[in-house]
Amino acid sequence: MEARDPNEFAAAFAAATRQRAGALIVLAGSTFFAHRAQLAALAAEHRLPTVYPLKENIDAGGFMAYGPDLRDNFRRRPDTWTGS
Repeated sequence: MEARDPNEFAAAFAAATRQRAGALIVLAGSTFFAHRAQLAALAAEHRLPTVYPLKENIDAGGFMAYGPDLRDNFRRRPDTWTGS
């Protein structure tokens, strides 16, 4: 399914359900990140297991994520610092 705009999300989930998709993978992107709660709600409504690229999608109600925690990417531990 393809959805490039939040207005296309509901139709994409409906099409996935009609085509009997077993699961859905949401790719990384600013639109998908900004509307992560809407995507999680649609996935639950359509009973479609969905994997997301970021932990923040899970915090918004998503099922599963396989990717980095963005907060961890920007945290630096003093014992890993190098240089002068």
